[in-house]
Amino acid sequence: MSKSVIVDLVLGLAGGVGAQPILNMPSTVIVVKDSILVPPNVKKRKFKWRTSTKPFQIPAGAPRIVPPAPGGPGDPTIHGATLIVYNAAGRPLSSTFALPAENWVINGSVENFKGYRFKDDTVIDGPVLRIYVKFDKLFVFGGRDNWTYLLDGQQQVRMAGRLIMGTELAWCAEGLAKLKGGSTEKYDNPKRFLSGRAAAPAVCPPVP
Repeated sequence: MSKSVIVDLVLGLAGGVGAQPILNMPSTVIVVKDSILVPPNVKKRKFKWRTSTKPFQIPAGAPRIVPPAPGGPGDPTIHGATLIVYNAAGRPLSSTFALPAENWVINGSVENFKGYRFKDDTVIDGPVLRIYVKFDKLFVFGGRDNWTYLLDGQQQVRMAGRLIMGTELAWCAEGLAKLKGGSTEKYDNPKRFLSGRAAAPAVCPPVP
């Protein structure tokens, strides 16, 4: 897996990345934390991405997060998924994580369908630990020893995310480094990247 800056985050069917139609989504927050110690404290490495498309948070008629139907081409409990993390500010950095079908379950039941959950307790050192895909809500959490997207001592500037479900669809979001006092230094440095709320991109940034 290659190193990358977290600007685009993609969750998709292994081997099928790029084949799905992409729906651009707003981003609530993107967080990447790293260690600057030598040797690094890998337990400090964390990744979090969250977005929401509740009606009061998006423009009228904008795409919303709707989990693919159970049993269909977007069902990750059948087809698995993939997470891609990368820089959307022009740097050639990216990481790809396979999310096998056996780690996905339906949230609720087929009759009372509420979405999907990904959970990996067998790999306690990451890289991807939890994912929740619900109606109007997406949350991804990872990090630790096996997380391969590192903050390489340079500012990331812009980060984004795509979430691909099977062969049915992909969600994409991005976020600029958060400002404080007119500067991004506090939230975009060798130890962490933090974005604020961001509208859906007009065009999903390409994976380097």
